[in-house]
Order: sequence, then C-alpha cells, then structure tokens
Amino acid sequence: MSKEQEVRQELHAAWARNQAVIVKFETQWCGPCRMLTQFLQGQMQRFPGTLKILRVDCEASDANREYAAAHAVQSYPTLMMYANGVLVETIRGFNQQAVVDGIERIMRLVANDDSVPELSEQLADEMEARLGARSPADFLEASRLLVTFLRNVAVHPEEPKYRKVNTKNPRYVKHAAMLTEALLLCGFEEDGDNLVLGGERVRDELVQTAKLLQRAMLQYCPMARQTEPARAGQAVVSAGDLSNALNSLM
Repeated sequence: MSKEQEVRQELHAAWARNQAVIVKFETQWCGPCRMLTQFLQGQMQRFPGTLKILRVDCEASDANREYAAAHAVQSYPTLMMYANGVLVETIRGFNQQAVVDGIERIMRLVANDDSVPELSEQLADEMEARLGARSPADFLEASRLLVTFLRNVAVHPEEPKYRKVNTKNPRYVKHAAMLTEALLLCGFEEDGDNLVLGGERVRDELVQTAKLLQRAMLQYCPMARQTEPARAGQAVVSAGDLSNALNSLM
C-alpha cells in the first residue's frame, strides 16, 4: 500500500467517525516541528477522540518523500487540515494562532451529528433482506462498493463524476441486484447505462447514512478495511455482523 493510499484510508475512517484530521509533514532535524508536536498534543486534549494527527516524516522513507512531493510540501512543518474527508486548509510553518484558528474551523465542520435519518433505517432493511441470497464474501464486497459510491458523493458533493455510477462496470454487474435497489433508495435515478444522483445539493440524510454505513463496517467488519477483495479460502466475517452493526447504529 502506498503512502497516499494509507493516508486516504485513514481519512475515510476518520470521516465515518466524525473526526477531523491533521496531516503533519515534518523532519527529525526540524526544531519548530518538535515544538508544534507538543502544541498539537495539547490541542488534542481539547478535542478528545475527535481530532486525529497523522505524522509524516518526510525523510524517513522514499514513500514519505514521494507523498510530500506530490502534495507540494517544500517547508517544515506543513499542516494539511481535513474535515469530512476534504482538505480545508494548509498551514506552513508554526504560527500558533493560525493553527488554533484552523483547528477550530475543521472541528466546526465535523460537529458530531448523532441523528439517524429515516433513509438509514430503510437502507439497513434493504441490505438485511439481501443477506440470505448472498455469500458473506459477496455481501461484504457489495457493501464496500455501496460505501464507496455514497462516500464519494458525500465527500465531493460538487463534482458531477461522483454523482454517476456506471451500471455496466463488471464489479457493479456482479452485485447489481443489491446495489441498484440501494442506490435508487438513496435518490439515484436511471439514466441509460448509469445511475445518476440529481439535485443541486447532496441531502444531509444521505451524508449521515454514508457515515453510519462506513462506521458499521469499520467497527464490525475488519475485512472492510482492506482495499482488495478477499481471496478464495481467506476467512471472511459473517455478513450478519454487518447487519447487526447497522441495526446497532439505528
């Protein structure tokens, strides 16, 4: 797994848990980096469990160097602040007030919402109805695809390409029975070979439902954290665990 994939996976997990994320680019020889580390530890105590720090030592490995270069990091420390999976602010150097202001901004954006929209309950019922007809591995793979579709829409609400799902894609075709009903339920509409989510803005209940679904998978389904499908013979968590997870979050 590349550093880019590793960080993206952490961002997705944090998004599902209503956590803000700061990616801190640093080096061992950087004095301000060490001062900032201590300062951030104090900030994390202000927001226990809802602020996550990912540290990237830009000289520790080629993968880290490539990741820093890909994000145009040229000075240390550099902070990239994320809320709901989206880069909100970049801060270069250690400016204490700028860091505090940035943290407070991303924390406002990920203010926890414990509400359970009706859509979540409907989607849980739809998925549970599909359990008996599918193997655990197939059900989990279909659920992961559904999470990907909904998360992309939630994280990139203004980008049309994330509002369209190609129903002729082989991975979609394999799980079409479950995915089509779930996406129609979420507001997608049929448009030729695609399912498209219309409207000027993504409904809040869809964003919250996507979070609940991914949170359920992360909590109860360790296999869901993997980026590749399970190989034949590999142990797979029971599909019932996902259904129980969904119901426990309702």
